[in-house]
Amino acid sequence: MYNTKSETNLSDPLVESLVLALLIYNRSTIEEFRGIIKMEDFDVPMHQELFSIIDSMVHFDTTVFEAKNKIKLVNRDSIVTELNRRIKDDHNFVQRFPNLTSEYIDNLAFSLSSSELLIDYVNKLKEKNKYRKIYNLLKENKRAFESDSIIDKPTLDFITEFSIKLNEIYDGQLNTEFENIHTVAMDYLQDLSNRSTTSEFPGIPSGFDDLDEITLGWQNGQLIILAARPGMGKTALAINFAVNAAEQFNKNVLFFSLEMDSSQLVERIIASDSKVNTLQLRKASNLTKEKKTAIQASVSKFSNWNINFSSKHDSELYSIINQIKRANSKKKLDLVIIDYLQLIHIKKKSGGDNRQVEVSKISNQLKALARELEIPIISLAQLSRQVEQRPDKRPLLSDLRESGSIEQDADIVLFMYRDDYYRKNDKSDDRSNSLSFVEIKVSKNRQGQTSTAKLIFNPAHSNFRNMNPDEAATLKKMEAEAGVK
Repeated sequence: MYNTKSETNLSDPLVESLVLALLIYNRSTIEEFRGIIKMEDFDVPMHQELFSIIDSMVHFDTTVFEAKNKIKLVNRDSIVTELNRRIKDDHNFVQRFPNLTSEYIDNLAFSLSSSELLIDYVNKLKEKNKYRKIYNLLKENKRAFESDSIIDKPTLDFITEFSIKLNEIYDGQLNTEFENIHTVAMDYLQDLSNRSTTSEFPGIPSGFDDLDEITLGWQNGQLIILAARPGMGKTALAINFAVNAAEQFNKNVLFFSLEMDSSQLVERIIASDSKVNTLQLRKASNLTKEKKTAIQASVSKFSNWNINFSSKHDSELYSIINQIKRANSKKKLDLVIIDYLQLIHIKKKSGGDNRQVEVSKISNQLKALARELEIPIISLAQLSRQVEQRPDKRPLLSDLRESGSIEQDADIVLFMYRDDYYRKNDKSDDRSNSLSFVEIKVSKNRQGQTSTAKLIFNPAHSNFRNMNPDEAATLKKMEAEAGVK
């Protein structure tokens, strides 16, 4: 229990008693909130003990079938019987809980309210519980400051650890809001009417015609996974998505790269825009006057683009989430791109989860963040070598299934495939300088069709573009000769 004036705000004994009354005298509430209400949600020790009596009879974590059979046995008399057993078995029970008597349980019946209010009561309990945890966390950190035990720790490490603990406390609110079908439908009609007067996609266009026809753009709340083998061009394509969103559609983009620093990303953007290849940019001394002019012209454009890079190479999940939320609070984000998912980790306590479970948590949290901020998040993902063990090396959804729940969490899954990527023994094929035909296969699309978009990739310039009619005809002929359907 909390005793100081400020601490009393962290507890609500009345609400606790109202919840217990409903659990004891309205059997259906036990079934409804089994697995949701926990002993730690109560602050008054006597209420914790009474809840533990109810829980010992129902076992809130049992299966639905087992629980239903046990719930039938829960009533005032069975609870009092268990209370008396505990009093008999524990000689200190009455001293610890002097007011927990059969009379107290009987009196709870007089405070019985409508079961419809229980969800509000439970939310209040859980909110108080969260505030107690936050209060204790602050006290713990205050003691650490007073003892100088954290002064030598880098501030970023301290903030990250503190943020992780706060995120562990926050586990969401019970759903108290329900939307009527007619209300939702009327909102949909209004949105439909607005879109019918414009040719724009409902989402942010990728900038590639074939792909946008399939996806209708990146839409708010979506988690989009772009997956491929290393060296296929994932990062280059993601950069093109960012540039197209910022340049063509004036969108605010945040780009996280856990592999490359900001200058390397900018170098690729300059190469793509100026058509000066990356090798020439790195050699610099060989640049002609014309190429220097082209580079300067590209850089001058950037002042009009809202693309920001994360300069903190921190791959911890909650640190990334907090950075995204901070950026969004300063200026509403339109698109977030993360390169790439498997480089993210969760700071673990001792033991921890295996990597597959960890990746599942990461993809789940990214999806939740996209919905919370109402923005699309594109996350790159790296495929394992098992793709290359098949005669047809085009990726399949099954290639993601060993990577946790990425496939389930994603709204859209894009796979990249370049046939020339695998022609490593063909000496006539200069993959670093020639143009590549690229397949972007939309293998999952929760809100639309699945199909394959085909683009042209210039590796030297890190640039993708739409295919012209002659190139499309050439590719079709090549596919026919190779027996590709």
